[in-house]
Order: sequence, then C-alpha cells, then structure tokens
Amino acid sequence: YMGKALKTFHKSLGRKATIYSLKRVQNYALWSFFALTRAHIASTNRGDPNEVIAFHGARVRDNMDAIINFGFDIRVAGGTIWTAEMASYSDSGYALMNKDKTKELFVVRVVCGAIAPTKAGSGYIPRPPPKDPKKPKGELYDSTLPSAGIHVVYNNSQAYPEYVVKYK
Repeated sequence: YMGKALKTFHKSLGRKATIYSLKRVQNYALWSFFALTRAHIASTNRGDPNEVIAFHGARVRDNMDAIINFGFDIRVAGGTIWTAEMASYSDSGYALMNKDKTKELFVVRVVCGAIAPTKAGSGYIPRPPPKDPKKPKGELYDSTLPSAGIHVVYNNSQAYPEYVVKYK
C-alpha cells in the first residue's frame, strides 16, 4: 500500500518533488475503529466500502500531532473531514510548512461508501442528505463530493491518517 500511496502522491502533486520521509502512522485504536467503520459501510453498500487514497493538510504541527495521536475530530473541523484526491490541492495552502521549507501532508485512507449526488461547487453541507428524499429521517449517504476530487465524510472513523509525507 505504501508504494500505491507514493505513486498517487507523485502523480497528483502536479510538480516534481523530493520525498524526505514517509512515516506510517501506527495507531492500533484508530485503525480498529476505521476497520470496523469500513466493514459496516461495505455491508450497507453491496460489499464495497468505496475506499480512496486522499490527502489532508493540517498547517500547524500541533494539529498534525493531534491527528496522529487521536485521529480526525469533526468537533474541531466544522462537523466534517475534507480530503482531496489530488495532492496538489492539499499542497496549495493546507500543507504544514516547516522552517527548512519542506512540507508535510497526510496520506489518508477514506471510506466514502455511498456518495451523495451533489451539485458541483455546493460547498459546505453540515450533514449528508438522506438516500431517499421522501424519508428525511431515513438512512443517510456516507459522504459527499462537493467538488471534483474533494471527499467529505461525517464520521471521524471514516478517515485514517495512514502516512505523513515530508517533501519539498
């Protein structure tokens, strides 16, 4: 999986970059919650969790450390977790910038499940819509796609910060 993550990073960054390190996040508790969520979403989505590799920046070291140690937290992120399929999006203003001019991003496994059909550019949606509009209190979609390649999930355990890539 590490090779696939690096290949996706290089291909989607849109420029040449030197990788200084790729650190795997080893957090058994977070991984366990992610694996359970992935299995549950797969069971409600004809066996397919619809998992993607995406990128997430956290601009501040304390935020990076908190995500590594405790996972994503929708309570401090406006109720959602946004990730980008293209590293170039996260690189363009969301990456942590170190004093030595290197940058850091998370390579994230995201379980998208059933993605709600949304209009391009729809922006922030505080809650995924119901799968059946006639049942507003019924089963909800698992994620939204407000812009091409931007995945928004609504549950902390739908995203696992698998690697931190340091690059320039």
